[in-house]
Amino acid sequence: DQPWDLTLQIITAKGRRIWVRAIGHSIRNADKVVKVRGIFQDIDVTRTADERLRESEQRWQFALEGSGDGVWDWDIETDSVFFSKQLRSMLGYEDEALGSHFEDLLCRIHRDDRALTQARLDDHLRQKSQVYSSEHRMRCKDGSYKWILDRGMVLSRTAEGKPSRMIGTLTDITARKALDERVRQSQKMDAIGQLAGGVAHDFNNILAIILMHAELALASGGTAEEMAEPLLEIKKSAQRAAELTRQLLLFSRRQTAQPRTTNLNDLISNLVKMLQRVIGEDVVLETDLSRCPLIARLDPGMIDQVLLNLVVNAANAITQQGRILIQTQAITVGSEQTARNPGLKSGQYAILRVQDNGVGIAKEHLHRVFEPFFTTRETGKGTGLGLTAVFGIVEQHQGFIQIDSQLGMGTTVEIFLPLTSEAVDEGPVLGNGEQANILGQTILLVEDEPALRRATKKILTRQGYRVLEAANGPEAKMVWQKHSGEVDLLLTDIVMPEGVSGLELATQLQDAKPGLRVIFSSGYSPETAGRDMLWPTGQAFLQKPYSPALLLKTIQTKLGIS
Repeated sequence: DQPWDLTLQIITAKGRRIWVRAIGHSIRNADKVVKVRGIFQDIDVTRTADERLRESEQRWQFALEGSGDGVWDWDIETDSVFFSKQLRSMLGYEDEALGSHFEDLLCRIHRDDRALTQARLDDHLRQKSQVYSSEHRMRCKDGSYKWILDRGMVLSRTAEGKPSRMIGTLTDITARKALDERVRQSQKMDAIGQLAGGVAHDFNNILAIILMHAELALASGGTAEEMAEPLLEIKKSAQRAAELTRQLLLFSRRQTAQPRTTNLNDLISNLVKMLQRVIGEDVVLETDLSRCPLIARLDPGMIDQVLLNLVVNAANAITQQGRILIQTQAITVGSEQTARNPGLKSGQYAILRVQDNGVGIAKEHLHRVFEPFFTTRETGKGTGLGLTAVFGIVEQHQGFIQIDSQLGMGTTVEIFLPLTSEAVDEGPVLGNGEQANILGQTILLVEDEPALRRATKKILTRQGYRVLEAANGPEAKMVWQKHSGEVDLLLTDIVMPEGVSGLELATQLQDAKPGLRVIFSSGYSPETAGRDMLWPTGQAFLQKPYSPALLLKTIQTKLGIS
């Protein structure tokens, strides 16, 4: 008869269940089994050990799958290596062999990272470090690279001390690296912004003096004809410098934002015709705006600046005929998106998207596009401040910006702007048009820069205003004590020496005379001086450098003069 070999459990005399192996055969007489011969082998210990080993392996495999880490096990003496399923999947080899030698892993390390990684591995093999750890880029099957944290340890050595076996793990840290880069970029931009804001303040004071004196000379009528052209060039150059400074202030978030509740779609619709004229006929400008209103707290002038910069950049990236698409949509941002994008908070947003089919931006340049003065255009064809200014405006609006581009495939810029449930502002009331006579109107001018104070006084007196001047807060209060009943308007710088700021001065004088009109000016913005972004009724702000025409128009508006 055929022998049999069984594994089964039996109950001992003491009632304990044990695993045994039964080996034997039966003896038959005709068709009946008359005898059974065999042996029982106690395998309880080995069977239990096998089960525990299998359970341990299952727990280990579950832990590996849960962590997402890949494991490699390197037999150094035979140069054979085991790559876990998770490791192969991480690099895109789900159902394929990755190789059988450790070099098959090392050769995938980015060439710029390979030397340092190899040095760290060698140090550990020579017992110069307790553990091996390296962060490097590793090539996947599709040719892309992932950032990998590679860690390992020698498990055994020969009698001579040479390493014989080493085990380690690979962890995909690509997402973490992207977050770290965004944080570093944000910190760098903040530092540059602080510097830019300080430089812009001093520069604006100088430009204000240049502009005012150039316009005074041109307006005098006594300028020789041969001097008129140089003066015009001085004025134009100063205005260009002022524009650069304004963009620096936008980037550094030190340019005053004056937001109001408005529909983003309306702002875009009002600007499209002008944008088409700017980019020319070769580029088609299309819009795809959300059907529902996108109500947000926005500074219309700044949003115009954002659109203008993005559309002009897109047009410059199109070498011949092309297409630019402006899209808007409402979106709900959840935890998954905020985890990938530090600085983006959960909530309701409007997305402003500008997409072109131009030449695109090289991958190695993408992380620098918001840096001041960085440009991929030819020398003399761009300042490198356009996207920098866009970045600053978006930050001021508590928004978020991201850019995606590929060479030859075009560029897409997406801006997230927080939506609001507030009602749309109908716009400020610009006075009642009351007629008034300039003669007899008295202005208290407070400016610590002597040349600018003299130029401003000359402009105002030529228009028929009576001007009382002071170099700082304490001087202004002395003038006020003598002429408080005569002063109709206070024109004051915000940041001044002698311990009294323009803000403090205005508060004290308005307490004494509630009807006093106030105009602030500064090379800084109001929030830099510690003020809220929105101005109270009855006050205005002039960002230096401003033109004499803007100065006079602002004064006339405040005094109700038409």
